[in-house]
Amino acid sequence: MSRRSFGSNMNTIIRLAAQSERARQTAMKRQQAAEERAARFADKQSKAEAKEAARQYLQGRVDDAKSLSDEISRQDEEFQTVLRRVLDHSPTQNLLKR
Repeated sequence: MSRRSFGSNMNTIIRLAAQSERARQTAMKRQQAAEERAARFADKQSKAEAKEAARQYLQGRVDDAKSLSDEISRQDEEFQTVLRRVLDHSPTQNLLKR
């Protein structure tokens, strides 16, 4: 093998090694970027799930409050009805004398 041929082969090897190193670095950067994107997506997804859970919890609390309010209104109406019946059948003077 001549010196020229040896030098040419060495230059080819050096060039190929440099290309390989650049390709490796590029692949690592792409992998790191993909991992960062995945982490950001997971964080956004987690926040969205937490917001939805909070919304559902609050909606449940609002529904419970409405249900209690409806029940209180129904009981108040029943009380008013009973009170009217008592007052219709027994004048207030009789209630005061007792």
